[in-house]
Amino acid sequence: MLEKQPDKTAGVDTMIRFLLSKNLVVLLSQAFVSGTNFFTAMIVGNACGADGLGYYALGFSILVFANGFQSALVSIPYTVFYLSEDPEKRPQRATSSMLTHVALVGVICLVIALAAFMLLALGLNRESMIAFALLFAAPCFVTREFARRICFANEEYLKALRIDASTSLIQLAVLVLLAFYGYLTPALALACTGAGCLISTVGFAIHKVRSAEFSSQRISIDAKKDWQFGKWLLLEQLFTITSSYSMPWLLAFYLNSVSVGIFAACFTIAGLANPFLQAIGSYSLPTFARLVSDGDRTALTNEIRLITSFTVAIMTVFFVVCLSFGETLLQLVFRNPEFAGHGLIVGVLAVRAVLGSFGLTAHYYLLAVEKPKISLYASVASIGAMLVSGVVLIPNYELVGAAVAWAIGTFIESLIMLVGYFSARVHINGLGQAHA
Repeated sequence: MLEKQPDKTAGVDTMIRFLLSKNLVVLLSQAFVSGTNFFTAMIVGNACGADGLGYYALGFSILVFANGFQSALVSIPYTVFYLSEDPEKRPQRATSSMLTHVALVGVICLVIALAAFMLLALGLNRESMIAFALLFAAPCFVTREFARRICFANEEYLKALRIDASTSLIQLAVLVLLAFYGYLTPALALACTGAGCLISTVGFAIHKVRSAEFSSQRISIDAKKDWQFGKWLLLEQLFTITSSYSMPWLLAFYLNSVSVGIFAACFTIAGLANPFLQAIGSYSLPTFARLVSDGDRTALTNEIRLITSFTVAIMTVFFVVCLSFGETLLQLVFRNPEFAGHGLIVGVLAVRAVLGSFGLTAHYYLLAVEKPKISLYASVASIGAMLVSGVVLIPNYELVGAAVAWAIGTFIESLIMLVGYFSARVHINGLGQAHA
């Protein structure tokens, strides 16, 4: 029997559904998250200067790094495996993931506490204040991310939106008050991040505890299954986050904290693409996982092609805008003269969004078909290319060299993701038989 030809109007219909359905809620939810990061950087940069923004950026990189552990070992495995569970056993799966999350939060707090006391013993008072702020902020931040990812996996999009919106309003309100009265510091800014996340997730935590269904056997089984899948993803996440946030540390080593702050300001402008890109990820992974579970290879192929084309087109427009008006946007957001004259860096950083969009859907497809090793290889190659390029370029070209090095790393990562996607497409061809 001949395989049914895909409907040529399916792409248009899918696009309309994406714009008008629940996926718009996903985009709005992510807009709150990235918008909060954007306005936080703007407030800290204007209130504390480039040096203060540099310290905040280094501290925030620790929060993202901590969340990488949770995401790899809890949230993403939950998203991939949840739909394949018997509906009656899904509450037990949710409880298993929740307990694993609590254990990871304990480990994160222990590591940060040790680092804080070591910095204090060394007499590094400013750095130790950042570490103690992280001791409060990290578990709150990681739990907020856990809550929203679980909501996305369960298709409870409005719950995720409420969490993100309330976090944003609380965090920004406190930051504005502290900045207005002249009390804002990088450490307090990180503490505000934790406070917003803590308050917004109280209701989620209470609901999950009340609805928990404990099964010691299931906890052990789920933990082993998540680890078998997540251990590769953990390494990939660590390399990805290191690739994203090692550049500020590299700048701090070769230059100074002021340069880190200026680079963070430029990255904040280029990071305006993040709400869209992360919303695409929040939509893609559960969608791909569902289509893989259903064995619908035609719909899966159409979704991948459509999302990739749409993402590349939007990011190309974004890059042109940043390249043309990067300096104007930089001066508009950061009034401090320390940030002036670096518009080119904004444009170079924005090209990463275009390069990364080619490999974005390939990455989530590889996770959906349980091939995280390829994403790991891509991340390792990416950080290697970025660090080597950075070591060569930063001493001679400073911030521009750092931006170019980062773009090189992103190009290598996307290239390997695409190669991995095409080599793994055999899974698409076998979906129908595998799930018949």
